Amino acid sequence: MSALRRLAPLLARGLKTSTGIVGLPVVPNSREVLMQLSRGILKAVAALPETAHYRRVVEDVYSARLAACQAHALPEEIEAALGLGQMEELIRMARDEAGLIPKMAGACASGAERAALRLSAAPSGGGS
Repeated sequence: MSALRRLAPLLARGLKTSTGIVGLPVVPNSREVLMQLSRGILKAVAALPETAHYRRVVEDVYSARLAACQAHALPEEIEAALGLGQMEELIRMARDEAGLIPKMAGACASGAERAALRLSAAPSGGGS
């Protein structure tokens, strides 16, 4: 089946056929994909310390994105509510964030381990 024949039903229904951004394909179920990614990010970032600034920022951002997806049924409505670009761009950002969380978790753990090492190597305070 030719590509044009596959696109014909989409064009007839008025569905999005291009993002207009080179290398960024249309995601037909973008609302569901963004909701799934946002939930996964919120779950993953919960492993970071509650005091971590990165965790608080990510929770705020992805809670807002998830709430927008839950409040609106159409991708265009979500895009308008968030004002951050197309759904496909939000999905790409979420995928990038999901890849960053393990690195940030490692950095937090490394920081905690370094702090523990500094404490254990500190002089005990006794006289010489």
